[in-house]
Amino acid sequence: MKAFCSSRYWAILVSMFILAACSNEPDTPEAQIRAAIQRGATAAEQKDLKQLRDLMSDAYHDDHQLDKRGAEGVLRLHFLRNQSIHLPLRIVDVIISDPEHGTATVLVAMAGVPIPGADDLPTLRADLHHFELSFAREDKTWRVTQAHWRRAEAAEFLIPE
Repeated sequence: MKAFCSSRYWAILVSMFILAACSNEPDTPEAQIRAAIQRGATAAEQKDLKQLRDLMSDAYHDDHQLDKRGAEGVLRLHFLRNQSIHLPLRIVDVIISDPEHGTATVLVAMAGVPIPGADDLPTLRADLHHFELSFAREDKTWRVTQAHWRRAEAAEFLIPE
């Protein structure tokens, strides 16, 4: 269980959930996913495991051999260990491959204190991650089906959108 408690596994899971989207959002699938990113970030910061769990496909899997149940366990443990969670993020892109599938690239900073802006990242203790997430529309709701990630550099957050 020790390996699953590290910040990188936590980062994978939280970011994955942040990016899931519900279908009752604005017009296009891309807009739906983008709007849901902010709702997901709020849910993670509020430690709302139920909402985050609902954003994950039952078929979820990632590069670290976690399935949906394993991901929920890691989230639960991280929520217990961290009094405060702050997740400023930058959506790099959202690509809809067909009406039922899409991907998103997102940069996420994870910290225990608020981060005023990207310029402040080099001076703060924050875990920075670059995520590639796959989505599928299941019962009119966008859910994360797969996550790939790597560490990010503060400079990636400073690149203009």
